[in-house]
Amino acid sequence: EWVDFGPSEEEKYREAVADEQFMLMRRIAWTGGTPESSPKLDRLLDICQDAKENNRKILVFSFFLDVLTVVSRELGEDALEPITGSVPPARRQQIIDEFKTAPAGAALVCQIQAGGVGLNIQEASVVVFCEPQIKPALETQAISRAYRMGQTNTVVVHRLLTDNSIDERMMEMLDSKEQIFDSYARDSVMAESSTQAVDITEKS
Repeated sequence: EWVDFGPSEEEKYREAVADEQFMLMRRIAWTGGTPESSPKLDRLLDICQDAKENNRKILVFSFFLDVLTVVSRELGEDALEPITGSVPPARRQQIIDEFKTAPAGAALVCQIQAGGVGLNIQEASVVVFCEPQIKPALETQAISRAYRMGQTNTVVVHRLLTDNSIDERMMEMLDSKEQIFDSYARDSVMAESSTQAVDITEKS
């Protein structure tokens, strides 16, 4: 879903580009800090409200801790304690258990490196990515947290992207990586299913 920068965000983005601050460029669209000045945040809140009205729970993923802080603050009581890399595994499971019993509209806010692997969160059926990820596997693993055995709802995935920003180039890179992976996986399946001998060295 493509949105614009807020006015102050666009100015900060240009400064980040001039300073070649890649990681800052990726998260500038959240620095407005309020729905009025951050279109990404405004859209996120709309998604969460719609999920609540449709009796759904939400997973929100970002790479950046400061983005999670903004999201958690604006979601208020609907957001559980964020799962980040500094949260011990035992506490992560406690937070997930709390999420299971939370009412519709509850949001589990996760740093994608910590919340994307090894967790079973099929109570959520709406997934939101705050920015595109460098590695396609991170997004795939994160989506898989909700799309687990026992999931009875269609899982809806939202990617929040900013027009005229690094998000556009990153999506091009992600598409290219996915095409390369799909081509490799498809070739591997064909090789494995072939009745003829395959030169594995050449294939590799």
